[in-house]
Amino acid sequence: MKKIYSIMLFALGCLVMASCSDDSTNDITVNGLAVVSAKTSFSAAGGTDTIALAKPVIKAYAEDSWATVASLGANVTVTAGLNTSRESRHTTVIVKSSEADSTIIDVDQAGATLKIAAPASIISNDDSKTLSYAASSTLPMTITADSSWIVPSFDSDSVYVKLGANNEGHLRSGHIFISAGSFKDTINVKQEEFAKDIAGTYAILDTYNSTDDNLIYQTAYLRDDNGQKNFVFPTLNLKLPITWSDDDMSVTINGGSLLGTINDGNSVDYVYSVLWDVKQGYLTWSSQISYAASLEYDANDGITYGMFADNGSWAGYNVSALRFELFSTNPPSSSGRVGKAVVSLEYPELLRLSSDISTNSSKQEIKAKENRVSAYISRK
Repeated sequence: MKKIYSIMLFALGCLVMASCSDDSTNDITVNGLAVVSAKTSFSAAGGTDTIALAKPVIKAYAEDSWATVASLGANVTVTAGLNTSRESRHTTVIVKSSEADSTIIDVDQAGATLKIAAPASIISNDDSKTLSYAASSTLPMTITADSSWIVPSFDSDSVYVKLGANNEGHLRSGHIFISAGSFKDTINVKQEEFAKDIAGTYAILDTYNSTDDNLIYQTAYLRDDNGQKNFVFPTLNLKLPITWSDDDMSVTINGGSLLGTINDGNSVDYVYSVLWDVKQGYLTWSSQISYAASLEYDANDGITYGMFADNGSWAGYNVSALRFELFSTNPPSSSGRVGKAVVSLEYPELLRLSSDISTNSSKQEIKAKENRVSAYISRK
């Protein structure tokens, strides 16, 4: 959705008219002094217009200080400065040609506006580029960013966003801050490519039951298999399909996803993803229910992470755990549920341990990844 900031608030006297453009003429109350012509509706930028009277003017003044008045002969000039408020403003100008002959003329000015045809979030790949968005403002604009790789600028009719190339090997995000008078807003900027910045080795950590001495987690490789994104669990020989979204940099897991089979020598069982409301004690393997984690990068710890959170897809319940359960039936059913979980992770968090997606990690490599999880948890 594009952000369009436009506040055009007009006084009631202006609303009853067909238009509030600069060419509009406001109400005039005549007491013996006729008005030949008048332009007294100003844009937020302000300006100067002239009121022409039928007789020479001896006195002219405005009721409010934001409008300044000067007279010369039968002409009166009205000047309005910049209106920095979002609200319109209204005043009257009193003009006299004698103590008996006068006229009262309404003057109004539109409120300030800021329009930028930019999205709430700019999502980009890792390439260097300059983006442009149509923009206009009746106020002086300040536009800055909190990251050196984001360089915003503004001219009379456009906002420009220059993005540097992302060669850091992880996703990155920043913010653009826009200020114009009382207008304040922020545009989020995100830059990533799945293969370079997201795929890799992850620990899926059980944050509820883990302790410093006993970390409970599963190691998985997040990768793209011919267009399908999967978590591959090398020690379990299972593969969990996921949905990746560039828009919010999120990983989504659905209930009822088939990960593979397990043969214990006596029977073959199917392994499905099951979502669990820990507090209420309910489970679901409906494919309509999902669990998602939005990824962020922690520059202090040098790690990409994301906490899974309920996304409202299970009405009346709160997904708080991920389980891999055995079923004797395909598709899964209540009657086919074996009641045994291969994996159970409560309040899980994703931790990207490396960009490596090898499925043949040695014991030493697995141990090194375990140490990194431990180090990360100890710093939290």
